[in-house]
Amino acid sequence: MLKKLISLLMILAMVLACSAAGADLASAKSTEPAADRGIQFQPAGANPWPADHTSPTTGRDFSSVEMQEMYEDGITGMFVTGKYYPIMVQHSGYGSGVNEGAPFYGSYADIFYEVPKESKGFTRMSMIFNDFVPKYAGASRSIRLIHLWVRQEWNAPFFFAGMQETNPPGSKLVTSVRDQITALHLPSSVESSIPWNEKVMFDALAGTKQWLRWKYRLTPQYVNENNVLWNLAEEYTNLLGERSFEDHNHTFRFGDMPAAGDDANNVYVLWRDDVAAEHDDGGVYYFNSMYQYDEDENVYYRYMIEDLANPENNAHLFVEQCLANENIKSVYDDPIKGGSTMTADLYPGEPITFANVIVQYIDMDWVGKLYGYPHLTGTGNADFFMGGKHYTGVWNRNTLDDRTVFYGADGQEISLQPGRTMIVVMDYASSNRAVKYE
Repeated sequence: MLKKLISLLMILAMVLACSAAGADLASAKSTEPAADRGIQFQPAGANPWPADHTSPTTGRDFSSVEMQEMYEDGITGMFVTGKYYPIMVQHSGYGSGVNEGAPFYGSYADIFYEVPKESKGFTRMSMIFNDFVPKYAGASRSIRLIHLWVRQEWNAPFFFAGMQETNPPGSKLVTSVRDQITALHLPSSVESSIPWNEKVMFDALAGTKQWLRWKYRLTPQYVNENNVLWNLAEEYTNLLGERSFEDHNHTFRFGDMPAAGDDANNVYVLWRDDVAAEHDDGGVYYFNSMYQYDEDENVYYRYMIEDLANPENNAHLFVEQCLANENIKSVYDDPIKGGSTMTADLYPGEPITFANVIVQYIDMDWVGKLYGYPHLTGTGNADFFMGGKHYTGVWNRNTLDDRTVFYGADGQEISLQPGRTMIVVMDYASSNRAVKYE
């Protein structure tokens, strides 16, 4: 109860702080994502494993007070086991991921990805957990090609709920997720002949009774399509065993910020020029977000904004959801409706803040509004927001199995700030997309 009270007071304070910040989108600068930046980068290989007691995904010191305060009984992860063990979890994006659609225990995630789900501007998020693996994570929904191909560079187990099953009619370019899972030889939860600790694709809509006991349908707070929760810590311990991922190094580079950068106290990620719309699952979605820098904490707070003319008006703070008084009911076997059902009290936890906000611009071929073919290999522009400053750069990824490397204006791999990172993958050529800052 004390944590709940503290969290509610923090949220109130941050909403008031946002209102007082005087954000002004009209006078903000554009990042100019299509500009030729003339950056000749020096190709970076794998970064060395960090020193003992240091995270390869956040650069945080496991012995620090901050890390000690994050630990709660019932969770696992590198902080507990000492092993590099990234796990990827899809988030439904319901209600833009704020208020009742907020990610469960998202403050434990190391990396967030926000990517386009539809050409109209709807987005969906994925989370990478490594430092801490919470007891519960989600709520999950389906994946598209872009989520699958982000997963490929992490080589991590991926927990989600459904996928694009069919190829778009008449398209020779965009393929289904189902076909790509087969082409990439990724063992999934439906393959009974493969041991659990060798599988990487865990679909909530397909599995056996053994599998379903770690999947929960949270009722009645969530509509059916958005209510899949994972008992992630149990899956980490029981399904994946002693599996090691250290042979697939996705270590970021951490260090001092670049010497030059212009002010970026407010960053606006704009997916379209209107603000809210009814979605086909009945939810109201806000498209555009604002990241507001807190100098005392050296992090960005994220808000979903309702008013483009006055972004601080009715801003929705990005806050995790937490559970209390869980009541888990019987397991049943139907692969679509199956798993355990759970009732619980929901309350807001910690605001989910970011030490680094990266915008990675990509080309995206759309077939209609729903089917996208992302170009996630090659080279493109990137913008970095750290410490209240903006830096320009580029990204490069040679193959789907390689990590994406981000380079600064000097052509060297950019050093991130220790802490959580948001990576926004934006199809900048689509209409109404923009990133601005002031």
